[in-house]
Amino acid sequence: MTAADRAFRGLDGAPGFAVGLGGRLLALEARWRERAGRPRRTSATQKLIERIPARPILDINAASELLEVSYPQARIAVLRLEETGVLRPVTIGRKRNRAWEAPDLLDLLDEFEFEALTPARYGEPRRPFPRSRSETAGP
Repeated sequence: MTAADRAFRGLDGAPGFAVGLGGRLLALEARWRERAGRPRRTSATQKLIERIPARPILDINAASELLEVSYPQARIAVLRLEETGVLRPVTIGRKRNRAWEAPDLLDLLDEFEFEALTPARYGEPRRPFPRSRSETAGP
């Protein structure tokens, strides 16, 4: 079996994994909306729920840019999602530099990575491992 054959076989399950991840993300967003009390479709809170998968760790400035709203509006949205458990505060560097993370999303991504990289059969990876630099370097 050539390296190309092995690489192609490793991609067999990729579409299924991608669809599965997409479905899990949609379900997670639906749970977040419920926790947040079903915010209006045009609210900053709803927009933030939709955009968290792209930025699972953010601060108020990042939320403001992501949502294209003022700092106070972004702050209200972030704090509302903190109150409902969608976001959890974390400290970055000094105590003043607060950020928030989406723990449910980070857990989901960890699970997805584990499933994607777990061998389908004993000794056979789902995707080929990249060759080390020493293997690809010529004489």
